[in-house]
Amino acid sequence: MDMLSISRELPKPKRGDLVKWYSYYQDQIISDAGYGIVLAVDVNYYKIYMFEDRLFRWFAGCDVEPVA
Repeated sequence: MDMLSISRELPKPKRGDLVKWYSYYQDQIISDAGYGIVLAVDVNYYKIYMFEDRLFRWFAGCDVEPVA
């Protein structure tokens, strides 16, 4: 059995979903992370309201994961 068949893909977040977001320093080290809610979706970018910072910001899909 190959690894691709074992791994399951997480569903993509949609508007109103709770997510965890990540910011990176020089694209390698996580500099900040937190929880937020998806306000808008544009192809593979998500406008997130960041709870702790009380700000809105766009994140790439790879920097956002749904919270179960």
